[in-house]
Parts: sequence; structure tokens; C-alpha cells
Amino acid sequence: MKILRFNDDRIGVVKNGNLVVDVSDSVSARKAKGPQRVMEEIIEGWRKYRRRFEKILSEQEGVPLGSVELRAPLPRPSKCIAAFSNYIDRPGRTADNFPHEYFYKSSDLIGPGEAVELRDIPSCVVYQPEAEFAYVIGKTAQNVPESKALDYVFGYVPFFDISTRGLVRRT
Repeated sequence: MKILRFNDDRIGVVKNGNLVVDVSDSVSARKAKGPQRVMEEIIEGWRKYRRRFEKILSEQEGVPLGSVELRAPLPRPSKCIAAFSNYIDRPGRTADNFPHEYFYKSSDLIGPGEAVELRDIPSCVVYQPEAEFAYVIGKTAQNVPESKALDYVFGYVPFFDISTRGLVRRT
């Protein structure tokens, strides 16, 4: 099931790949909680919400996906961690001398179609967008064996990471 936020903080579910069914009213006190808390509540109470959403999907037709304005699915996640693993295989880099992950500020996240502000920095710098997947962890985890890792994933979201190349600062 594909869940999304759209327009003025509405919650929707994708139907038949190209329609959005508004399920906002099935989330109690949605307006008072704010968008981040609402999405957290849906994740935490997924068993209950999945049944609600499936019922609404069966009863409503929906509107074309292209007619809604998509928002960032989780507007202010508690933690954003990115992995460098795809850069370790470059010359001079090994797992021992290259960091494995780094943190994003959740305030740096934007939704589809929103503008990215590119800073005016030296001409040697190149901005490089990279298609990535963001995994939404659905429950607290620590020291989880690899064989159980997917049990903690609620879902995933495609996104673009925009990196700068040519600007190096070593400490």
C-alpha cells in the first residue's frame, strides 16, 4: 500500500497506481496533531490503519494522482542517516579509511516539486543529484541481526540526495 501526504496536509492512499483516495478523516484529531505526528501514529498503529484504509479504498474512487500536490511523506523525521557504501569502491578508499554513514538534518528535507536552494560557492564545485531510497524504520531497533532487519522496515520512499563535488574540508 502506498501512503502519501498531499495538498494541505491531507493523507492519501494510491489506488490502481494512478488515483489518490483521501483517508485523512480516518485519523482522529489529525489537525491538532500536525503532519509529522499523524504519520508517526499511522506507522505505530499500522494494523488498525491498514484495515481502515483498505475499507475506504474499496468504497471510494479517488482523484487522479496528477491533480494533487505531493508533500514530503515524513516532514520532520526524528533521524536521517545516509550510507556511503557506494563510494567505498573508489580508488584510495576502503572501509577502514572512509566513513560508513552520515546524518542529514530533517529540516533539509523537502517534498516533490519544491525548490532546492543551491548556494553560490566556488566554480570548482559541482552539484550532483543522486537517486536514492529512504527506508522508513517502523519501530525502535538496536543490535538487530541482518536476518531480522527487514522486520523493522515500515516502508521506503524514493528521493534525491544532492551532493557537492569538489568542495573538500578535512579536519
